[in-house]
Amino acid sequence: MRVYLPRDFSGPIITTTRNGSVKLSEAMKAQAMNFGDVRTGGQMRFIGDYSAYRDAESWIRDEADIKSNNGSLSLYYNDEQPEPNPVRSFFSSWMS
Repeated sequence: MRVYLPRDFSGPIITTTRNGSVKLSEAMKAQAMNFGDVRTGGQMRFIGDYSAYRDAESWIRDEADIKSNNGSLSLYYNDEQPEPNPVRSFFSSWMS
């Protein structure tokens, strides 16, 4: 699943996948601070200016909780063009 966030997004993101991975665009990676795993089985990151963040209870700005039960998550800014997904057959993925 592709998720697009506004370029001015600044806040915590929790991503959870059961059968997949999480990928951030290069531009988003440059703005991300990884905090690691959370109790719910997801991963927590902060995107944007972390200096304004004090604690979760007083935070009144952006935040996102993104979940996928079957599939990977790809996060982009809404003005980015995602990388194309190569079409691969079963045999080409098996033989590589």
